[in-house]
Order: sequence, then structure tokens, then C-alpha cells
Amino acid sequence: MNQRTDTVIVGAGIAGIAAAYYLARSKSRRNVLLVDRGPPMAYTTSKSGENFRAYWPQRCMADLCSRSHELMLQVARDSGSPFKISETGYDFVSQQGNSDLFQGAQSDDKGVRASLTRITDRRLLAARFPYLSRETRQVVRIADAGSVDVHALGSAMLADARKHGVR
Repeated sequence: MNQRTDTVIVGAGIAGIAAAYYLARSKSRRNVLLVDRGPPMAYTTSKSGENFRAYWPQRCMADLCSRSHELMLQVARDSGSPFKISETGYDFVSQQGNSDLFQGAQSDDKGVRASLTRITDRRLLAARFPYLSRETRQVVRIADAGSVDVHALGSAMLADARKHGVR
């Protein structure tokens, strides 16, 4: 069976599946082939920590991660949300009250800073985080962070890509 292929994507991890998904949904690419030596998401993707955050000290990374988060939420809406996205935030805890846990955390650059909140008041720390050591001197919270079920996300994207003709 000879079939024409316009685009070959090598690697069926989450990045390859995402590329196939968006190419298949575009009007200009219909003959997409996704190849891998094993089953989809069996290698690096299967070892994922499955975490995301919008905070990065570099604007380009903050922009990339924010856009990726928006796209994951869109896939969840489009697919009926068969995968879990937990937007719980991250708390970074330190016994050093005066240390800058994140380069640029005090910057006014909201694109880089995302939504960092720094708590150093001991009474507030004890009230808000009673389970932490009394030696805790600061908590830096990244609100735009959490976890995603990457395997379920990839499976939903792959199923949709196949419906749109990806082989």
C-alpha cells in the first residue's frame, strides 16, 4: 500500500504527538506520519514528573510555559477533559529568610515573575503552614503551577490526531 506522506514526525513522545496533533488539525497538512521504534510515550515521556509552572527567570521560558499551559487547557476543553490538570501551585520553602530563592523574584517584570508571592512573616508562615518546621523563614509560592496527567493528555491528542488522518 503506497500512501503519500507530506510530513514525517520521528518520535511518538508527548512532543511528537503534540506536533502531529496540531499538524493534523491545520488545513495545510493532511498526510502526517508519526513513527517511533516502540509504543507511543514509552520512553522519555513515560518518565515525566508531569509538572508545569509559568515562572521562569527568562521571559522566553515564561512565555513558552504560559502558552503551553493555555494549549493544554484548550485540549482539555476540546476533548471533554479526559485527563487531569491540577492547578495547585508550587510552594518553595527555605530556612533562609533573606535569600532570593528565584533570580529576579523581586523584579517588576510580570512576564518573568508570573505570580510569585513571597511570605517571610513568621506569624503568617505559622498560621498558613502549620505543618512546616518552626525554622521556616520564607515560602515563595508560584500560583501558576501544578501537575498534568501527561499520558492521558498524549492519549487524547493521539486519538484526535488519528481521527484527523495521522498514521
